[in-house]
Amino acid sequence: MAENLEGAKEHDPVLEAVGFAAERFLTARQWEDVVPEVLERLGAATDVGRVYVYENRVREDGELVMDQRFEWCGPRVEGTMQREATHDFPYSAGFTHQRDELNKGRPVFGLTRDFPKSEQADMIEEGIVSQAVVPIFVGPLWWGYMGFDHCFDEHAWTQAEIDALLAAAGTLGATIYRKEIEDQLMGAEQQLFEAEAKYRALVEQIPAVVYTSGLGAEGEWLYVSPQIEAVLGYAPEEWLKHQAPWTTHMHPDDLEEALAAEASIGDKQELKLEYRMYTRDGRLLWIRDEARVVCDESGQASFLLGVMSDITSQKEAEVLGAATERRSLERRLGEAEAKFRAVVENGTAIVYMDEVEEPGDTIYVSPQVVDIFGWAPEDLLEDQDLWMNSIHPDDRDRVTATEREETVGVFNAEYRVINRAGETVWLHEQGHLVRDPDGTPLYWLGIALDVTETKVSRPSPIRRP
Repeated sequence: MAENLEGAKEHDPVLEAVGFAAERFLTARQWEDVVPEVLERLGAATDVGRVYVYENRVREDGELVMDQRFEWCGPRVEGTMQREATHDFPYSAGFTHQRDELNKGRPVFGLTRDFPKSEQADMIEEGIVSQAVVPIFVGPLWWGYMGFDHCFDEHAWTQAEIDALLAAAGTLGATIYRKEIEDQLMGAEQQLFEAEAKYRALVEQIPAVVYTSGLGAEGEWLYVSPQIEAVLGYAPEEWLKHQAPWTTHMHPDDLEEALAAEASIGDKQELKLEYRMYTRDGRLLWIRDEARVVCDESGQASFLLGVMSDITSQKEAEVLGAATERRSLERRLGEAEAKFRAVVENGTAIVYMDEVEEPGDTIYVSPQVVDIFGWAPEDLLEDQDLWMNSIHPDDRDRVTATEREETVGVFNAEYRVINRAGETVWLHEQGHLVRDPDGTPLYWLGIALDVTETKVSRPSPIRRP
């Protein structure tokens, strides 16, 4: 078809109309808004009396039917949109030849008198003497068709004309397909955004300071929640910019024990201690600091994830023999942690975190991986090559070549994987680079969404062979 189009004469009105259609579909917010003017332009260019678009639907009883969505009519030609036969009309009622040909990607065209007898009655009733119908495919599936009717002369269609009409229908199908994929991705991005927003809201409502920091007394602080200002009087940005905020503001009598606990964290993989810290206005508070070590792929300690709680009132209550505040805080912290897990682990997409230095090394993957891959999260964390090895061989080189670049900070790829059961699943993976306030990369956070349904199913059960 491309060769025929290239051989068409310069400034061919039909080809110009096809180009107009491509430009309008590309720039329109909603493709439906520009279909009427595209049909008018195509109708004028082809000198036909009527141009229309039909969409396939499947009724509740499983019957495949055609439904007219759009129409343009020239002078002295009556429209057909009001006819009952143009809506939810079954192909089986005399149009099986047209159905079978269009489903195979073949155009149907010619003089009315040359069409099958089962189709001529409707064509004559609508005043058609010559017709061309071209299929519209959305991705791999037959979506519907675009039709062109001559109502006054027995026009003999040329191959160049048919090729141009196929190109117009292909442009519309590609536009619909792109919109469906965009809607799917926007839904996934919205889910991720909402999950992140809920997580941040949970963290920032906990009556304690949540933080991540490097190891050691002088380890760099990577994040500290806004509650640091309510507890100690320092804004988060002040705390992060300080070279050694933890040891600087700690009571001297507690510093030795705290440093010893910090030094032994490699053996215990957790930190639990209580100490006193000075606030900005000079008050002395009791702080409970509980943290756990997050390890890299080799099992080496990487950074701390912890919570600092103001337990001054608890300490005072302990003097009086009461410790109810601590139990309440622990309960509320546990509830908040459970809510956070519910946000991430009850969605439909796989959520993961990867190291920056080794983008293929995963440090967290959500339980949804079981539903899609058939492997448990711990399987993928133990075998870092399992995800890559599950990628379909035909897609693996392309995915490997799609590098994550820190300068861009985004990753976007669509590919197939073969799950544990041997089934092929289409994934759309998107990730972005999380940075600290100074712009230093921390880790990759991303989602992998099962888009198999958009690849292999549509309302019509009929597929391109």
